[in-house]
Amino acid sequence: MRGRKPNPQRLRILRGNPGKRPLTSARTSPFVVGTPQKPADLDADASAEWDRLVLLLGGEHGVLCEADYGILLIAATAYSMFKRAERAIAEHGATYETERDGLRMTRPRPEVRIMQQERRAYQAALAELGATPAQHARVSPLPNDSEPKGIAKFFEPQRPRRG
Repeated sequence: MRGRKPNPQRLRILRGNPGKRPLTSARTSPFVVGTPQKPADLDADASAEWDRLVLLLGGEHGVLCEADYGILLIAATAYSMFKRAERAIAEHGATYETERDGLRMTRPRPEVRIMQQERRAYQAALAELGATPAQHARVSPLPNDSEPKGIAKFFEPQRPRRG
């Protein structure tokens, strides 16, 4: 195995580059940062999830680019299918009974399997976007412009040490 998947550069910048490895310059990236256009044919659940993900990743952290269109579409449609299966299970139950050769059998509804598959697809898409709760917790905010720069940062009052 190769190890961990590399993170997008903008996500590495937000996390603070703890390994201090050199980052490639933004000029070498062929992708332009921006929000992908939402498809018009999304249903209500998928559209709401698209908007939520764009707000989370595009607005708050600015890590989206036009190349993320496909993975956002996968995440939104997987979420929509998951919710549809969840509603069907709530309405009809998780199992159904059949009778064969005089024997009654209880079987899981097809929506149970659909729900499991769509959950996996959704989680994979979120991991690809860097939007899982574990990855989101590791993202540190970008520095403010009001922070002192250059030599001025050395003249700030220091915080008392603990211990």
